[in-house]
Order: sequence, then structure tokens, then C-alpha cells
Amino acid sequence: MIWIRNRRNELIRKRQEIHEQRCAAAMLFVKQIKQHREALQVIKLLREDIIGVVKAHTGETVELSEVSATVDKLKNYQHLFNKEAMKSFMQLTQ
Repeated sequence: MIWIRNRRNELIRKRQEIHEQRCAAAMLFVKQIKQHREALQVIKLLREDIIGVVKAHTGETVELSEVSATVDKLKNYQHLFNKEAMKSFMQLTQ
């Protein structure tokens, strides 16, 4: 009889422990979903801002892919500029 009572108490304790773990896991999951939703909102705002800036400067409506392609081209030119600047610097040090 004592064994049954102890076993029942142990099962009740384990059930409570599992319930707490589930609550913590559910809370973490909800928090991650909220962070994901906020990140998507930030991306949407950034896209709108980028398109708005491009439209303000060029007067044309462009797609984000076009802006990305232009940014990639600028990165390539920056790389070339850095190469030339380093070459000039090295010539000055000689």
C-alpha cells in the first residue's frame, strides 16, 4: 500500500514536471514565432525604404531584384577601387 502511494506521488510529480517542460517549450516556440514575424516586418520595411529611396533619386519605380543587381555591381567596383588604392599605396611606400 505504501509502495502504491509512493508510486502515485512520483507519477504526479513527474506529470507536473513534464507539464512545466511543455509550458517552457511552448513559450519558447511562441517567442521564436514572434521574433520571426518581427524579422519579416523589418525586411518588408527595408524593402519599401530601399525602393522608396531609389524612386526618390531616379524617379523610376524599380523592383528589389534590380536594386540588388546594382548593389552587386557597386560592390565589384568597390573591390576594384580598393585594389587600385592598395597598389598606389604600395608604390608610395617603395
